[in-house]
Amino acid sequence: MANFENSRRTFSAAALIGADSLVKLSGDGVAPCGAGEIPIGITELGARMAEQPVAVRMLNTPGSVEVNASAAVTIGQLLTSGADGSVVPHSGVNPVVGMALSAAASGGIVEMMPAFVPHISA
Repeated sequence: MANFENSRRTFSAAALIGADSLVKLSGDGVAPCGAGEIPIGITELGARMAEQPVAVRMLNTPGSVEVNASAAVTIGQLLTSGADGSVVPHSGVNPVVGMALSAAASGGIVEMMPAFVPHISA
């Protein structure tokens, strides 16, 4: 079984993917996360079309990342995936994907410390 000691991995884009977007695994590579979906990482440059190679910074890598925010975010808020690969404040239902290290307005970029806390139902 292969073991990769790198914070980034290249995948094939399943669709157009913007820069600074949360992405999930899909049958054709990676695609932007939708609301409440579980990401594997964050794009830094994105992909202009399907089947284009896209570098993904894995969610479990050290350091912080920049991600698109589709709602206002304050410092220290827990975040979850929103629409089109963005993040939104955590509402208590969906998996936590990180914590905001900066504030951002809706449509802005937020610095996030990645973390993954899945919602486990009884």
